[in-house]
Amino acid sequence: MRKLFVVLLLMVCRFVVAQSRLDYFMTEAAKSSMQGQWTKAADLYSHCLEIDSCSPEALFQLGRLQLYLRRDSIGLEYIYKAVELDPKNSYYMEPLAAILLRQGCEEEALPLLERISELETKRSDVLSHLANLYSKADRLEEAIQTYDRLELLEGKLAQLSMQKFSLYMQLGDSVRAFAELQSLCDEYPAEMSYRVEMGYCYQQIGDYDTAMEVYNQVKSIEPTNVDLQMAMLDLY
Repeated sequence: MRKLFVVLLLMVCRFVVAQSRLDYFMTEAAKSSMQGQWTKAADLYSHCLEIDSCSPEALFQLGRLQLYLRRDSIGLEYIYKAVELDPKNSYYMEPLAAILLRQGCEEEALPLLERISELETKRSDVLSHLANLYSKADRLEEAIQTYDRLELLEGKLAQLSMQKFSLYMQLGDSVRAFAELQSLCDEYPAEMSYRVEMGYCYQQIGDYDTAMEVYNQVKSIEPTNVDLQMAMLDLY
């Protein structure tokens, strides 16, 4: 029993010493990086990995440094490993996703953004990127669901409704498409421009009778509306 206790104590002591050394060299590496001593910083981060080859922070920082030095393939390899070792850390995932997007690797970036959106549910910027990628990948229902999540955060906005309208039309679902525009009009009953826009959308699909009904509704409320006058000129 006593031998086991001694062994455990030695293991704890070694861990504490190793962690202290790691913390020291990580701090020194960060200082060197801030001072622009890139080679020294890279050597120090590499030494950190000799102490602990599974340190996500050391891998991530060395990866970022390699990217700064234009060694993209090596840098991405380090950052990928950091994400793999700490899959719930969006701090590592976000720059990786940004790099992949800049390189045009949207398919690889998409699952990273999905994970970030799950970890940080109130990040509207991430959701916006995600919806855009879903649209480009022709995953239209997922794009619509992501815009729904954005609406929960930001409220009913014309830009989001028009994006959803376009996606519904691409799906061939005109019922849900115009229901989306109607919900926008209901949310802002005093804003006639949204009603005019809905009329214009009916006009674009060749439903001139319904378009005229919508325009007449606007005319009865706001006869001098400039958007309405322009839309009706286009109709005639």
